[in-house]
Amino acid sequence: MESAAKDHAPGTDLTAAPSVNASPDQAQRGGRGHAIPDEDRAAIIKTVCEALARGEDLTAICESPELPSDRTIRNWAENQPEFGSAIAHARARGFDRIALNCRKIARGDTEAGATGDVARDRLIVDTDLKLLAKWDPKRYGDLLKLGGPNGEALAPPVVNQFIVQPVVARPLPGAGE
Repeated sequence: MESAAKDHAPGTDLTAAPSVNASPDQAQRGGRGHAIPDEDRAAIIKTVCEALARGEDLTAICESPELPSDRTIRNWAENQPEFGSAIAHARARGFDRIALNCRKIARGDTEAGATGDVARDRLIVDTDLKLLAKWDPKRYGDLLKLGGPNGEALAPPVVNQFIVQPVVARPLPGAGE
């Protein structure tokens, strides 16, 4: 990672936020005006993926002065499928790590972050579980299965249709004679 920082011009602030008016070319270069060589990008993505797999979030990871902004990493993931795939797999492993950590906290493991305060530990676990359900609903969301009382599939709803026939004006019997 040091090579990524030292390959840039001295005095260049690698932590500066990209300009709101940054061109697409600048976004590809990290929004900081200096191109990041492909070998450095691969090392950066490896570092980011290792941290994601530990359950850290991308914004916090990219606060490191050696790394480009989270916006740059997201751009790389969108524009380069191999980076996007690596990041997605790392996130999935990180979600599993967060879920495991929730179990450890619930069991009182202080190394996992349990405080000994039951209410506080429950808040930590509930918050992480709710976030997991939002981030990865297929694996951590509540399964919503609709069915009848015995588990059978629900019948499609019956829609009552009324056929309205046009009214034809007819003279009343005995009227008009």
